[in-house]
Amino acid sequence: MCVLCTNVAESKEHLFFECFLSKEIIKFLLNSVEVQSKGFLFSEVTNLKNGVLAGASQCKVAGKAAINLAIYSIWKERNARILRGEEKSIEAIKMEVDSTLKMMLAKINTMELTHKNIQWAIAMGISPEFKRKESDATQTLATMQPIHSQRRSA
Repeated sequence: MCVLCTNVAESKEHLFFECFLSKEIIKFLLNSVEVQSKGFLFSEVTNLKNGVLAGASQCKVAGKAAINLAIYSIWKERNARILRGEEKSIEAIKMEVDSTLKMMLAKINTMELTHKNIQWAIAMGISPEFKRKESDATQTLATMQPIHSQRRSA
């Protein structure tokens, strides 16, 4: 029996993609990084990861990180319930994964200094370091010059 919902026999498909708790966590994390999914079944998440999220742009990396974090968090919650008899509410899990996701995204420090990446970082509530296209010098969002003044000086 699934220890997360106690309604259905546990299987990989149910535990990670069909259980209401799992769907809530995946949906929450994907929404956090502004990635839309048509559904949350294994095949749909796999298609999302290998299709729309294929590539190395920061948004795509964040989407893949969100999916991986969801699966890890679901497994961790399952094991806590089975092995230690501990149970978190969906809201507590969401708070934990939100904090973890922000920490993960803040560690992305190879972003190129582009308007799109700056807007994405601001929308995500993070301030990673950016690498300038023309050099290896890095700046934080707080210390870099506005894009329009960089263009004039170039």
